[in-house]
This record gives sequence, structure tokens and C-alpha cells, in this order.
Amino acid sequence: MDDKENSVKCSLCDGVGYLVEDKIGRQILSERKRIGVSQREIAKECGISTATVSNIEKGYAKPRKPTVTVIKMALEKFDLQRS
Repeated sequence: MDDKENSVKCSLCDGVGYLVEDKIGRQILSERKRIGVSQREIAKECGISTATVSNIEKGYAKPRKPTVTVIKMALEKFDLQRS
């Protein structure tokens, strides 16, 4: 999987449109709160545990690219639904 697969249109990106890996947890938290979605909703949509979402947001876990991609897609879906 290359970095282009992780490009997104939301605040999870740097200025070029690629995920900023070292800050991903804080970015996911910020984007999730901006959209107004819970960790539980994200976890359910992504097929991961709420604890995993929490650990990623706190920086306790560094997600693999497929996990980041799934979270990104879920955030985009919720953002579109709530717009």
C-alpha cells in the first residue's frame, strides 16, 4: 500500500494531502470531535474496538496504514452524513 492510498480531503492531512503519521492520533481525535462522532461509532463502523480507537487517539498505539485508511473512510462517511 502506498501513501497515495492514504490521501484524504480532511484535516488528517498535511498541506500536500498525505497523512501526517507522527500526529495521527491527535488528528483523528480532532477530526472525530469536529464531526461530532463518538469513539464507539467510529469503532463500530471500522470493525475495531473502542479501546483501539482510544489508544490510537492517545498515542498509545500506532495504527497500520490499513487501519488508518478504514478510520479515514469512516470519518469521511460521517462527515458527509452530518453535513
